[in-house]
Amino acid sequence: MGAGHIWRTVAATLHRKWHGDPLNLVKAAANDALALLTMLRGEAGFPFLRGPKISALWVRMLRDNVGLSFTNMSRIPIPMDVHIARATFSVGVLKGTIRGTLDQVRPLVEKAWADGLKNLRLIPLDVDEPLWHLSRYGCSRRGPAGCPVKGECVARLYCAGGLVRVSASGLEVNT
Repeated sequence: MGAGHIWRTVAATLHRKWHGDPLNLVKAAANDALALLTMLRGEAGFPFLRGPKISALWVRMLRDNVGLSFTNMSRIPIPMDVHIARATFSVGVLKGTIRGTLDQVRPLVEKAWADGLKNLRLIPLDVDEPLWHLSRYGCSRRGPAGCPVKGECVARLYCAGGLVRVSASGLEVNT
């Protein structure tokens, strides 16, 4: 299934259920990010926007790219994927010995970022893009000998030593 099919399906759903205007969906959620997330994952009828990662990303993009204001943004969990998990363990937000799948660590990662950002002026959606880039362009290069770009990394002071192997098929962490 290609991207064209996915976006045609999203557009058809917008047309059929929301009169072609995503703002109608936002209004139905009363500009409440948590209500919108719940709708995206259920009754709104978007088969390709309902997953735990993409639904949260879509809410963030409506805020960041469209400029919409929402209540309850702090209650939206970080959109967890391979990169968010890798960066979370690589910078030592979560430490220990863990083997498993991304789905198994999702609640741990989501809770760690929600709790860790409580006293700051940031919410989990504020850090997902920087963490994604950190992993994609830095932490993904980690190997048995460490990180070859650590010397030039902006997060090098937080780099956790040890093993951090994260892929779509699973993870192995010993930090």
